[in-house]
Amino acid sequence: MKWNPSTERLERFKSQFLSYKEEDFCSRLHTVPGHFTASGFVRTYDFAYICLIFHPRFKKWIQPGGHLELGDEDILEAAKREVLEETGLSNITWDGTIRLDVHDVPTTSKQEGHLHFDVQFGFIAPFVPLSGDIRADWIAYDSFDKSKSDDSVNRFLENWR
Repeated sequence: MKWNPSTERLERFKSQFLSYKEEDFCSRLHTVPGHFTASGFVRTYDFAYICLIFHPRFKKWIQPGGHLELGDEDILEAAKREVLEETGLSNITWDGTIRLDVHDVPTTSKQEGHLHFDVQFGFIAPFVPLSGDIRADWIAYDSFDKSKSDDSVNRFLENWR
């Protein structure tokens, strides 16, 4: 298989991905170069609103998501679980959208910097009150301020419709 990445970012992803052993792919303990995560972008049926969470450390609006857990049946179920935990939304339907994003996680006092190979899914949900364990909100899709989010969110939203 021949792959010709068009950017330095894709080339870096390719070399890191090919260096993995099977057991490394999902372990949050595997920090060099990183590991897989799952996240979910949730929108209303009519694309009027998107559901995002406010990340307390990054101080930005991002999609619900996180690490894979042993009880997750697969990566899609992990994304659904994360959406439920962080927003309270249980009645979500995968819309068929899937995207892989690679983003940096900075070094902190508890962990070294590493990469998240984030498998991002698009979901549809009814516009209902949110009740997760993190600050979540419905934000008008057309008036979303990209400067209040990160590049990963903006890349997904640019291609979602």
